[in-house]
Amino acid sequence: MKKAFIIIAAVLGGLVLLLVAAAVAIAVFVDPNDYKDQISEAVEKQTGRELQIEGDLALTFFPWLGVETGTVVLGNAAGFGPEPFARVERSVVRVRLLPLLRGEVQVGTVVLHGVQAHLARRADGTTNWDDLVQTQPDEEPDETTEPRALAALAVGGLDLRDGRVVWDDAMEGVRYELSELRLTTGEVVMGRPVPLSASGRVAASEPALDATFFLQGSATLEPDRGRYAAHALALAVEAEGEALPGERFNGRITLDAAVDVEQQTLEVSRLDVDAAGISLAVQARGANIVDAPRFSGSAGARVTDGAQLVRTLGLTEEDLDGNALRGSTLESEFEMDLDAQTASVPRLVLNLAGVRGEGRAHVTQLLEQPNITGELAIAEFAPRAVLERLGVELPEMQDAEALGRAALRLAFSASPAHLDVEGLQASLDDTTLRGEASVRDFEAPVVRFNFAADRIDMDRYLGPETEHAAPSPTGAAAAGATELPLDLLRALDVEGRVTLGEVKVMELRASDLQATLTGRGGELRLHPVNAALYGGRYQGDLRLDVRGEEPRIAVNDRLQDVQIGALLEDFMGDDLVRGTANLAVNVGGVGLEPEAIMQTLTGEARVQVRDGAIKNLNIAGAIREGYARYQGQRLSAEERERSTDFAELSASAQIEAGLVSSQDLQINSPLLRVRGAGTLDLNTEEIDYRLNTIVVATLEGQDAAEAEVLRGLTLPVRVSGTYTDPSVSVELRALLEGRVREEADKLRREAEQRAREELKQREQQIEQELKKREEQVEQELKQREEELKQKLEEGTRDRLRDLLRR
Repeated sequence: MKKAFIIIAAVLGGLVLLLVAAAVAIAVFVDPNDYKDQISEAVEKQTGRELQIEGDLALTFFPWLGVETGTVVLGNAAGFGPEPFARVERSVVRVRLLPLLRGEVQVGTVVLHGVQAHLARRADGTTNWDDLVQTQPDEEPDETTEPRALAALAVGGLDLRDGRVVWDDAMEGVRYELSELRLTTGEVVMGRPVPLSASGRVAASEPALDATFFLQGSATLEPDRGRYAAHALALAVEAEGEALPGERFNGRITLDAAVDVEQQTLEVSRLDVDAAGISLAVQARGANIVDAPRFSGSAGARVTDGAQLVRTLGLTEEDLDGNALRGSTLESEFEMDLDAQTASVPRLVLNLAGVRGEGRAHVTQLLEQPNITGELAIAEFAPRAVLERLGVELPEMQDAEALGRAALRLAFSASPAHLDVEGLQASLDDTTLRGEASVRDFEAPVVRFNFAADRIDMDRYLGPETEHAAPSPTGAAAAGATELPLDLLRALDVEGRVTLGEVKVMELRASDLQATLTGRGGELRLHPVNAALYGGRYQGDLRLDVRGEEPRIAVNDRLQDVQIGALLEDFMGDDLVRGTANLAVNVGGVGLEPEAIMQTLTGEARVQVRDGAIKNLNIAGAIREGYARYQGQRLSAEERERSTDFAELSASAQIEAGLVSSQDLQINSPLLRVRGAGTLDLNTEEIDYRLNTIVVATLEGQDAAEAEVLRGLTLPVRVSGTYTDPSVSVELRALLEGRVREEADKLRREAEQRAREELKQREQQIEQELKKREEQVEQELKQREEELKQKLEEGTRDRLRDLLRR
């Protein structure tokens, strides 16, 4: 047996000597540089590309079988420019010779220095490697023959330096470059952890980005058993670019994971992501990862650097105090079944700066058209305290206790094409809102909603009260219109309803408010709008047309039996007019700014007020004051401050460019009858009215004593100034001329009456005298007639007698 071993050893030793001798002979007598041209020709014949071997070639044979090259350049495909496809400045590949005899592959450290690759795609979609990967016919595997596995594979390591890879995509108009690439590993032995490190720089053109990275850790490879693992594999990234939040990003990812392809399992024991001031920790397990992947696990996040998070969000410390965000957490559990395309988050808890939220979600059609359903609840919190803690400067509000408490609860369903919110219950201070809403097609949104709130006081959240300014008729419609998203409104299809039990806004109070909003193709309408308002009813119809370049606003409002004094007292701080009012306004304007709307305001209005008064407009007092001056007297301050009471006030108006013109103003009171015409400029608040005022013959009511003197006069009265501070004047000359004309007319009428009476009496006397004379003449005529008749008879008898005598 010993002899046999000696013989075998001698044979093996002889073989080794022969191999060594052969290697020495080849190294001495064969120069690989003599075959550069043949190698280049063979490569060009096989690939159609030019291969340039610029540096020297060196071969080694024992104890390493290997090759070392200088600069090697592979040309580009036709039509892709002169830049080479690939380039290597230096490469070394060696394999130990003797272990090959045992079926072992022991590769030395693979050296690749100055590796460059230029990958490109033209606008037509062709790439500069299409010719290198021509499709070859698939060979049917021989099921009876299994590939022989190497007994062992070991690589001394990888030493890659100065790597550069460019991806130039003309089809998408982008360019990416990986440069300064360095990759080194320790000894690579199957089944053992392999230390590795890598670093480099990445640049992109669109969006502009420049980043550096560093990777370090170890990995275990067992390809024959289908097992792979990463151990404390850490990737650090620093990036700059305009597309990044805050134009800067620093992050680190650490991974401990193992995958078993044969068992189809995945175990992620540690996935830590530290970036943007947030630390994310994930643990996950996977089963059937090849056939029907299923995953489950947990994830948690914590804000570690609030200031960095604020900067990442593109904000500054003045906008948000990041220290208040520090310690905020998010905890969740998840399950995922890729075969069934489902995922669920049965538990999600958020604590953000003192706000606690809980939720759950379930996803279907995960890989095709994800549809998410879930619930969200935010426990009651104090918005004001949270915002102040975050350093958010709140505007001063009328109610310092506003934003004291809030809560939210809802169920939702969402996909890339829709969002549904159901069971909405939100509260803010004393307001509780319930409802539902849906959105379809986010590109051209179709919105439906139905909201109902018990009460809301909007004034609590407005700035402190200042002196009341005269509001514009379209103020409510125009408020906030300046920042309207016009493009969105043009594409919007909306229909919804809002109900408010009680509402207070701009000091106006209404109840039982119901409003319906519709809008399509850039035409939005809030109609009908109904509400109980100061003892009466409000009916509104508001329109917004954004189809053209300039938005148009139209308002068609009606007030019925409204106590106008109480309304004006709340709205303007002064009950300028009191009484029961009916008002109809139909106006429209162009633009978004209230000033622009007012300057283009056009339409018509009609008002009727019963049993009321006009404050600070004392028409009768102005007449009395003029009369007092005429008498050389003065009125007391109390008498001057009286208002004008009336039984009815009515007027219609035409509005053009904010100028209100009325020709039929009427005021009827126990003392006065007023008819007037004039203008009111809503842009300047100036008023200019001419009134014809008649003091009626009624001694009841205000100013009765003076009315006795002025009764029946038609007096010209002018109202000027502003409608918040009107001025009433009566010219004394006009007053006196009117009085003189009245007296002259009276005297003339009396003289005419006396003349008519005297004339009538004279006519009667003459008529009587004529009648008497007529009777006398008639009597005389009758007497004369009798005398003539008698004479004729006597004459006739005498003649007959004479004739008979003859």
